[in-house]
Amino acid sequence: MSKCKEYQVTLVSPGFLDENIHYGPFSHDWWESRRMNNTNKTSGLYPIRINMRILVVLRNVQFIITVVKGHPNSLQQPGYICEARDLTSAIFNNPSAAVTTLYQRLFNNSTKFSGPLIMGHDKVEISEQLLKGVTFHPFCCFIGKFWLFVYGISVSSDERLYYASSGFKSSFMYSIGKEKQRVLFVQEINTKNSIVNMYQDFELRFKYIGNNPNNVWQKIDVLQKYRGVDIFGISHPQVQTFIQTLLIPRCQPEEWHIINKMQALWNHHLRKFTLASIQWNEFFIKWYNETKTVIELITSLKKIYPPDYIFNEREMRAWRTMLSHARCVNITPYTKEISLYEFWTRSSDPACDHEILHFLYVSGFLHPFPGQYCNDSDTFWKYFHKALEANKRGHDGKRRILSIIAENFSYSILMEKLKIAQGSIFEARKYARVNGPGCIILEKPIRKVKRITPEQQRQFDSFFQDKAHVIMSFYKTDAKTGKPVVYLKNTKNILWEKFKDSFPNGIKHTTFYTQLMGQQYVYREDLGGLCFTCSTYGYETFEDIMNLIKEKINDIELQSVFSQRCCFLRRYLKKEYEEHLVVTDREFTLHSSCINHCLLYAFGKCNESHTYICNECQETFQFFQDLKDSLNPLCHEEIQEFQDRILYYLAHQTRKTYLNAQFNVALLDLNEDGAILVVDYKMKILPKTSRETKEFFGKKGWALHTVLLYTKSKDNSEINIQAIDHWSTDARQDTWFSASSLHSVIENLEIKPKWVSIISNNGPHYHNSELMIIMGKWYEWYGIQVKKWIFLEAGEAKTTVDSHHAQGNDITSAIKDIAGTSIAHIEPNRIKENNKGKAKSTTIPGISNWFEWTWPTEGENAGYIKARAIPNLGNWTLFSPAQIQNFTKGEVNQPSPQVSESTSSKSPWKIPIPHASGVCPKRLPLQELTSELQNRGINYGNQNKRQKLVEILDKELTQETLEKEEYNNIRPLGATEFPLASGWATKEAQKYGKKGGGKRIKKKISVILEECFLVGNVDKSHRMTAQDMWDLLTLKAQGGEIESSDIPKVTTIQGWITHYAAQLREKSAQTVLQESF
Repeated sequence: MSKCKEYQVTLVSPGFLDENIHYGPFSHDWWESRRMNNTNKTSGLYPIRINMRILVVLRNVQFIITVVKGHPNSLQQPGYICEARDLTSAIFNNPSAAVTTLYQRLFNNSTKFSGPLIMGHDKVEISEQLLKGVTFHPFCCFIGKFWLFVYGISVSSDERLYYASSGFKSSFMYSIGKEKQRVLFVQEINTKNSIVNMYQDFELRFKYIGNNPNNVWQKIDVLQKYRGVDIFGISHPQVQTFIQTLLIPRCQPEEWHIINKMQALWNHHLRKFTLASIQWNEFFIKWYNETKTVIELITSLKKIYPPDYIFNEREMRAWRTMLSHARCVNITPYTKEISLYEFWTRSSDPACDHEILHFLYVSGFLHPFPGQYCNDSDTFWKYFHKALEANKRGHDGKRRILSIIAENFSYSILMEKLKIAQGSIFEARKYARVNGPGCIILEKPIRKVKRITPEQQRQFDSFFQDKAHVIMSFYKTDAKTGKPVVYLKNTKNILWEKFKDSFPNGIKHTTFYTQLMGQQYVYREDLGGLCFTCSTYGYETFEDIMNLIKEKINDIELQSVFSQRCCFLRRYLKKEYEEHLVVTDREFTLHSSCINHCLLYAFGKCNESHTYICNECQETFQFFQDLKDSLNPLCHEEIQEFQDRILYYLAHQTRKTYLNAQFNVALLDLNEDGAILVVDYKMKILPKTSRETKEFFGKKGWALHTVLLYTKSKDNSEINIQAIDHWSTDARQDTWFSASSLHSVIENLEIKPKWVSIISNNGPHYHNSELMIIMGKWYEWYGIQVKKWIFLEAGEAKTTVDSHHAQGNDITSAIKDIAGTSIAHIEPNRIKENNKGKAKSTTIPGISNWFEWTWPTEGENAGYIKARAIPNLGNWTLFSPAQIQNFTKGEVNQPSPQVSESTSSKSPWKIPIPHASGVCPKRLPLQELTSELQNRGINYGNQNKRQKLVEILDKELTQETLEKEEYNNIRPLGATEFPLASGWATKEAQKYGKKGGGKRIKKKISVILEECFLVGNVDKSHRMTAQDMWDLLTLKAQGGEIESSDIPKVTTIQGWITHYAAQLREKSAQTVLQESF
């Protein structure tokens, strides 16, 4: 709302316009802007008319202000005289001074008044009256540094003048000279030239004449950086808009007979948009000669067009534009949405015709559809039918629209009026009764039925995370779920039987198979990722046996028999053998009467007798015996070598099966005070379509070390997993890097556990004397007891660690958004490592044979290191603090690596506790333990100690598992049928796989290899591969130069080439340095 005071103002006389004054050189003083409707917005310029008289009432006294030409200071500007009662003021140059002076004389005070308000500038009706008779409405536009006043415009076809012509006038005020004198520049274009007059103090001082605006302004030493057409204003967008409007042809009805004018109108508006053959001029002539001034446009135009001609919308717009510029007016009383028929008038007073048509239409006498008049009932059915046709079929379309009236009319009426079927009416009535007439369909509540409970889902996940049943891919993921692909070790039928035995109250048969649908669970796809032992002693050995059979056995039938037996044995040892081994997740494995399947016997801890033997397992011995009987005795030594290698592979499979179960044992042993660490190196994150290769590990680049931290809270039945990744440009996989990474993990934990158990593979970066000694310092450094460290067979820790990397192509995308994963940059402090002492730590004797280590912190063995060959079986080997000191040979320093700030995971990673729904004695309270024993009919006497009851129930559950195993292919054991001694599967009993136990290259062979290598360096054409060197050694052996038994394998030669090349490069670098410095 405006804060200005409103006055009672009346226009007594509008006065008159003087052409010489209002459109003369000083006309800019005779036009003023006015605020409209009490707002700050202006509405153009309004004339100050000569003899204009304004009446304003102030304190009940009438004041009349009169505008005259000139005042004492200038005869070219408007003057103002105020009259009140019998008093008259002098002539002032503004209305405010005139009114204020007279008011102060009458009332003897100092009140002042605003001239614009006194003159009624805020009164719309006064402003409208002042514009009457104005032939041209001047306006202002801004050009660079000044406001240009345009008070005359005429048009021409001259493009150089931007279509302006004689009669164009403009003026502006500008300061020139050092004294900044104000000068009025008046510009005018006439027929022959362009003129610029310079006025100072209302007197003409200079006059310049040129051929055009640019030429005349070149003669004036002012505003030289502007073009003349710009200073005149004829190029300004606002002026150009006005000119373009004037260029549009126009014509009065009285001029319709003038052919030139009408032809220009036709060419400009209509010629391009309609038929050229129509007699358009007759349309205007006939209309002008008629008595009536009003026509209906569509009906009249059809008379000059061919029959059945259809008008398009663009063509009709062109006709409307032409009629408007021919001074015709559209007086249609309704909108085009109601009817397309239009009424136009050529009358000089179109408002009168519009009022008449509007009255007739509102009164109902004028109908927008001539010849098609219908009553309200017909209108209703017509438009309702249109509504039906416009909607789609279905409950949210026609049926919903029809339901509005379906129950209010009979079937016959609806079918007649709307042309619909009886079935549609029936469905519409049904819809109206259920949802309401025309209402939106009610949303039925979605009933969500969960096929399985959260507990059953945990059982399923737990079962398929057990490596006894599946192998988890570390480079493939399911596209739908984003989870790693799981390879089933057995058919779905066999897995179902195992699942049913483990979880009798779990999901049913159909649901189990439904859960296995999709691409996440795959059976017998190429598993890949074989460890070195499986590849070298398993698959490669079987491949060599197959080659031996093909080479040495000429009988095709016998060759086929041995080939099939070899394939069976390979498949059995890889997949089926481990299924016969009974390992529970309660740290127990009991005696089995079948000697092939007794793990206690395999690990040298069974003192009971064995009465059965497995026919399938016995094939391992029978196959090689039959092969010896069928081949020449010269091949027996080679066959025996193959058998020894297969037995080493069998021992590896046996240990691996047992060690796999230790992971679940550790998880079940986990409580809220402890944590489990699964550690592994991963040098590079590779794409999903590839995997880690043996050749890549230990090479140059950057290293990635992963630690999976498993913890459990008191009130949660799930296990929380946190993947902590450390990447480093230090690519050395050694003890110090491993210790530094573990140090960073422990130091950055918000809540430190009281104890930890560590699980890893038996790689040299973990399974070494130095790291075992460092772990003994953890209780002193961090206050954390290392409860145990279990080393798994090669490749077993990778299944867990690598699976959380299976979703990315590189280090960034692989770890981003993976649940429970954080990453930090680490650089081990190698200086501190080197300062710990000059002497290198001594290797603990037999360290590679022990797979479980522990570091007691209490009791008589506190400070000792304990180790044994198999977790949870056998006696401990003790190392006293004195022995440890001898092994150390120096100070044991605590790692202090440089670690960047770790990223935080965006979502948690949780897994169910393995077999959480089954019976786990360690987790049962005393009351539930006794109840479980009573339900099984077990007599535990008066025993009330929980630990003893746990042992009793553990043995009973293990025995139940053993009894479930049915061996359909066993027979009584003969006295000499099983040739392997007790403890045959332990690492220390093996012929192969011992560190430093392989055949070394003899000096004579080494000299030959060096000669071959150096000759190849001198001349590349003589460069030899490992196979070429082996062939050369074979030739020398045939010639008697060397013994054939001294020839190393091709793989051994390949390793020698790599090692020797590195030594040679190092020696060359040292030689260059010595010569240079």
